[in-house]
Amino acid sequence: MNPPTETDWLAALTGPRSAPVQTELDAMLEYWDALSGRSFERAVLGGLAADRLGLAFATGYRSALLSLTGESGHAAVCITEEGGGHPRAIRTRLTAKGDTVVVTGTKQWSTLAGRAQSLLVAASIGEREGRNRLKMVRVPVDAKGLTLHAMPPTPFIPEIPHFRLTLEEVSVPAEAVLEGDGYGRWIKPFRTVEDIHVVAAAAAHVVGVGRHAGWPAAALAEGLVVLGALSDLSERPPLDPATHLALGGVLTTFDRWLDRCNGHWEALEEPVRARWARDRGVLGVAGRVRAARFARAVEGLGLATD
Repeated sequence: MNPPTETDWLAALTGPRSAPVQTELDAMLEYWDALSGRSFERAVLGGLAADRLGLAFATGYRSALLSLTGESGHAAVCITEEGGGHPRAIRTRLTAKGDTVVVTGTKQWSTLAGRAQSLLVAASIGEREGRNRLKMVRVPVDAKGLTLHAMPPTPFIPEIPHFRLTLEEVSVPAEAVLEGDGYGRWIKPFRTVEDIHVVAAAAAHVVGVGRHAGWPAAALAEGLVVLGALSDLSERPPLDPATHLALGGVLTTFDRWLDRCNGHWEALEEPVRARWARDRGVLGVAGRVRAARFARAVEGLGLATD
């Protein structure tokens, strides 16, 4: 059965199931590739087809990259290093060499890098006035000097592989450097765009499970409310404080909805129930970053904190 061409995410979630359930990562990514529509709809349709949260996460991640770059090609964002993902922690270097640039350094926890065709690597071009200036550079996965090392599975969504990258004087054309500041133009907005699309895919996955299992309509309707809000936010500027404020509220609503669904999960088969209990923790991994983003939005908009 081919993926649906319907781009009305609400119709897809409330109508008869029209897509096969995906149970393996490679098949899930192939299914996502064949989907049409804007990035948000592809995240929702992918999450709806996924038989587990990890596969929904993968489609949300791919959809976020599509939203940010406007390209449907397979890519992975490579930011985090041994010291973390803050701009100050980036030690990978980018240096100009004639009509090429050279990238040297290491990355870790690069999601789906082994399933990508190119890697968007965050690299430093040096400090200025105490600020580590970053650029994003597109590196083909088959570039000379680039080595990918599979990292151990995480405690949750172990189906989604992460990789450690070693870049030893990897040379790419100068035009491989993406325009704009690496942090302000790419890294910072990606964190917002990723939240929107991954949570959309996760919410669609839960609604799909609930429909199949016969959960009460009220529980499903709450999930649709979350998705409606995310659909709107996916069209708004990802760096706007108003977007961050609203997204913080949607994420709180999403978490509370999942809590209210706990009893419904208990009625499902043990493997499905156990997998959800294991994997749900991935949705809270970026909790501190989200809280800081929300606090900055509140401050920037001049709102009361209590």
